[in-house]
Amino acid sequence: MVAKEYIISLIILCSTLVCQDWDYSADIAEIKTVDGVKIKNFQGNVLINHDDLQLNTVQAIEYIKKNELHLYGDVKMIDGDNIIECDTLVYFKDTESCFARSNVSLFQEDRKIMSDTLFYWDSRDSIEAQGNIKLIQLNNDRKILANRMSIYRLDSLTQALKLSNSAQLFSISNSKISEDGPFRSFENKMQGENINLIMYNDTIKSMDMYGMAMTDYHVIKDSILMG
Repeated sequence: MVAKEYIISLIILCSTLVCQDWDYSADIAEIKTVDGVKIKNFQGNVLINHDDLQLNTVQAIEYIKKNELHLYGDVKMIDGDNIIECDTLVYFKDTESCFARSNVSLFQEDRKIMSDTLFYWDSRDSIEAQGNIKLIQLNNDRKILANRMSIYRLDSLTQALKLSNSAQLFSISNSKISEDGPFRSFENKMQGENINLIMYNDTIKSMDMYGMAMTDYHVIKDSILMG
């Protein structure tokens, strides 16, 4: 009798998900009520697909009334060109957004962002990271450190970055210190309590620094740079 009830639950579950245009697969799947709350519980090799969104994890619990997915263990979210990896993640279906926590890494086309926590909004193409933030440009010419950072789009080519709580910006360039010498890497450093940036097509168009602002530049003669 238990086996029959379990099979019926899976059939009802699958039919419901097809109607909602969400596709779920897992080693174990069940619908149950816990403390008066109806949930869908998936365990083992969990894979969830919806349009361009893919969620992979060890365990996923969907809170049906809240329309939320809670993912636990080896979480990987693929949303178009964006990939988030973390230990736990809550995906909010109604707002197409998520909250990632613990060992968070966000991979985008030209950069990697690591932080303790991350809020991600797909529809607004924006993020907010908190705690031990490190942003690395994949072409290795820029690095950002901060304890809080928000990034949002102003238009298709322009982004605004707001860094706070001991923000540091590193710009890396390769130059010669002598005409016959090899190219060497130089790291210019800018830091302040808060830094606001406007980026156009990955180029800094404006920058404002506030609170104990400091800069450390390496200056090399143009004649040497020209070789």
